[in-house]
Amino acid sequence: MKIDEIVPSTKTAFVAAAAGLLLALAPGVASAQSVPSPAPSTPAAPGGTATSSESTPGRASKPPQTTSFGHLPIIDVSPVFTQPLDYTNSSQLKGYQPLDYNATIRVPVAPGVSVSFDRVIGGTLDVPLAKVSIAIPHRPSEIVLPGVSRDIVLFFHGTAVFRKYLTLDVGDADRHREFNSGGNGVSAVPFPASVSSTEAHWAYAGLSYATHPIKELAGSFFTFTEQAQEQNVDHHVGVLCTAAESLVGTYGCTAAGTAGVLDENAHQNKYYTTQQTVGLTIPIGGPRGAVLAVQDGWGALSWYENAPFPYSYSGIEQAILSKRFNSVFSLALRARQYYQHEQGAPFPAPNIIHLGSIDVIGTFHVDTNTLFH
Repeated sequence: MKIDEIVPSTKTAFVAAAAGLLLALAPGVASAQSVPSPAPSTPAAPGGTATSSESTPGRASKPPQTTSFGHLPIIDVSPVFTQPLDYTNSSQLKGYQPLDYNATIRVPVAPGVSVSFDRVIGGTLDVPLAKVSIAIPHRPSEIVLPGVSRDIVLFFHGTAVFRKYLTLDVGDADRHREFNSGGNGVSAVPFPASVSSTEAHWAYAGLSYATHPIKELAGSFFTFTEQAQEQNVDHHVGVLCTAAESLVGTYGCTAAGTAGVLDENAHQNKYYTTQQTVGLTIPIGGPRGAVLAVQDGWGALSWYENAPFPYSYSGIEQAILSKRFNSVFSLALRARQYYQHEQGAPFPAPNIIHLGSIDVIGTFHVDTNTLFH
């Protein structure tokens, strides 16, 4: 399947899903609370979602402001229900888990400065890829229906907000695969590399800028994000040791059946990449309405350490419709598409890896600084 055969249909599905989200929440906007000022952008989660941060990445609204500053934790727990968008056959959903939860613990350090821990799962971290075709010389092309895999991303990061509209976010992230319906690629032993390890680990620093609300666009505003990443793609690929290799210590093998390490490029252990996003946030229904945020991103979004070359998502599109009901609970609907353009294995050109999801996300927000006020 060629790129030009895949993209038009998925873009149509994405637009239709976004329109459906808008229609779903529009009747209830009158009872929502006021739309606050733009929030800091959140760490990029390849294929992921976040909690207070990632359940609605680049979201338009932030938790209600407290009247006094405190250093106690601010906790968000976000159950997420995911419907895969682009799988081809129900057989790809073997072992699929549609319901999970994200969580964020944020600790204020100073006004506008905080440190956070995010647990990110669900959404495109837990759906199968669209079907792909592999061209085999002298034989008809083989259609492959990838199974579902489930990853968890953990973020450790610090955030500083300057004058409400400029945000610096610096952190470290680990992506861990805990399930794969094909039985391969489960990261039982993340470090050192195992034969089936599919870990990803990266450090990042990013700046986000949100424009002031534009009166001529009914208070809508644009957001721009630039993120630099240090990706650990070690080329230390796990190999299954044989008795002969263990005898002479090839690949560091010590016994047959254990995991050795093949260093395909001893002179390069890291890659330096960037990721860019641009978004538009639209208030709906006035000061007590909902918020629609659309976003387009490109760059390097996900690389795995235990691979002979970098696997990366090169494009993302998403639309998020969110509504805050009170200071404790908010609800969001999200449609998302990911694309990984020609990279070679595991699916040779002209294929691209593509996946998508529609998610329902509820967020329960608890600020322990105000519990007893």
